[in-house]
Amino acid sequence: MTGRVTKAGVVFAVLLAASVLTGCAETRRLRADNQRLKEQRDQLAESVAACKEQAAALADENARLQNDLAAARENLEEKDSRLEEMRARLEERGFDASVRGGVVAVNLPTQILYPSGSAALSSGGTDKLRSLAGELKGEFSDFQIEVQGHTDTDPIRITKDKYRSNWELSYDRAQTVAYYLINDAGIDPERVHVGAYSKYQPVASNETEEGKAKNRRVEIVALKPAE
Repeated sequence: MTGRVTKAGVVFAVLLAASVLTGCAETRRLRADNQRLKEQRDQLAESVAACKEQAAALADENARLQNDLAAARENLEEKDSRLEEMRARLEERGFDASVRGGVVAVNLPTQILYPSGSAALSSGGTDKLRSLAGELKGEFSDFQIEVQGHTDTDPIRITKDKYRSNWELSYDRAQTVAYYLINDAGIDPERVHVGAYSKYQPVASNETEEGKAKNRRVEIVALKPAE
C-alpha cells in the first residue's frame, strides 16, 4: 500500500512540476508578448508624433504659399491698374494706346512720323514724340521702353540704294525714334531698347492700301518691371 501511494505521489509530483513549468513558460511568453506590444506602441506613438510635426510644417508652408499667392495677385492687380491708367492717360492725349500681354503699346503710324520711304522724323513726328516723351519721363518714368519698327510687305523701291530690305528700314525708323527719345527728349538710355520686325507682325491685311498703311508703324511698348 505504501509503495502504491509513493508511486502515486511521485506521479503527482511529476505532473505538478510539469504544470508549474508549463505555467512559467506561458508567463514568459506573455511577458515577451507584452514587451513586444509596448515596443510597437512606442513606435506608433513616435510615428504619430512625426506625422503631426510634418502636418504642422505643411500647414505653415501652405499658409506661406497662400500669402505669397495673395501678394502676387495684389501686385499683378496693381501692375494692371498702372498699365490701364497709362493707356487711358495716353489716349486722352490723342495717342492710339492699348494694353496687351502686360504692356502698354502706343501705335504711331509712319505717315505721322516720317516722309514716305524715309527714316528721318518730320516736324509733326517730333511734336508727337515730344508729347509722348513727357509722359514717359513723368509719372511713368519707372517703365522700360522698347521702340519697335514695322513695315508692310511692299519691297523697298524709292530708297533701295539705302535699304536692302524692310528689315533695315524698320530698324532704322525705330532707331531714329529711340535716338530722339534719348538725345532730344532726355529719356535715360538704359530704359530704351530697339526692335525691328519688318513685315512679320502685321496688324491688318497687306492686300489693301489701307491695311498696308496700318502695318507701316512704329510701336512704343512700355513695360512696368516686376517689383
